[in-house]
Amino acid sequence: MDMVEFKFKHSSCVAVGTFNIYIVQPKLLAEMGVFEAEQPMLVSGDLTQPGIRFEIANSKWVVRPDRLSVESSAPNVNCGEFVERTLAALCWTPVMGVGINAVFTAPESAEQELPTCMQLPQHSDATQRSTHLSIPHDESVLNIQLSRTEKQVELSINVHSDFSQKKDTPKQLNESVRAICGSFLELRRSVIDVAGELLKAEFIYDQ
Repeated sequence: MDMVEFKFKHSSCVAVGTFNIYIVQPKLLAEMGVFEAEQPMLVSGDLTQPGIRFEIANSKWVVRPDRLSVESSAPNVNCGEFVERTLAALCWTPVMGVGINAVFTAPESAEQELPTCMQLPQHSDATQRSTHLSIPHDESVLNIQLSRTEKQVELSINVHSDFSQKKDTPKQLNESVRAICGSFLELRRSVIDVAGELLKAEFIYDQ
């Protein structure tokens, strides 16, 4: 069987917890050293729900009362480092979990080369079909989802670490999440390797 080629689309780091959207803002983050202040920045409100969106240093930030998300379409951007720095500056911020995510795409024809265990369900009337697999990964859960759209196959890889049942103090939970965020690139690579072995796939990271 030939190797399926998936092209990198974007990756992200998402911390779930309680965030003050009046504090986690670009100006204060720059003052706390999360990123350099002297950079072009695009800021917008989130009209769908309370929150703020901004773009800086080739990354897209979404800050909501229940989560902080940093995403980038550049594979070399360390999204987790931005989240780690933010949580370190706000070390008492309560956090309950963290997700490391990566999304890849392949041409629709790649579907024919997928292993039997990950074949997408067939239904002529559906515009999008998907199959999902969850695998224990250390103390986390690795989720692999394949979806078929009208033009391509999309692969979503997520490793989720849940600390909501732990009795640690907010500061201890913050430290646990920061440790994972600090290993963002290594953890992302390891779970992509797992997905690659399962799908008999290779991954392209062209900028």
